[in-house]
Amino acid sequence: MFKKNKLIFKIFLSLTVLAFPGIAFGATCQLPPAQTASAWINCIVNNVLSLVLWPVFLTAVVVVGLWIGFMYLTAKGEPAKITQATTALIWLIIGVIVALLAFSLVETIKNIIGVT
Repeated sequence: MFKKNKLIFKIFLSLTVLAFPGIAFGATCQLPPAQTASAWINCIVNNVLSLVLWPVFLTAVVVVGLWIGFMYLTAKGEPAKITQATTALIWLIIGVIVALLAFSLVETIKNIIGVT
């Protein structure tokens, strides 16, 4: 179990390091001098969401979905393995729903406070 957690941590750390250039690119917003700080922050948030978080999220969803499919295929009718794969699928669906709601919440708050 410890080796599995160590592997997951290494993968997460690698993805984080690979995301750093995208985060730096997300901070490049060329706005006219008359623009407010909120417009600059909005530009950075939009860039980070569209250039970093969503591609990483979609990649993770695809990889986890393929892994769950592999779990189902290798279950060979064993009820414990099928239950484990079904639980993983449920958590994948919950994660996608939470991510979509989080994005919607950001957009809703931006609309409420009038940031375009």
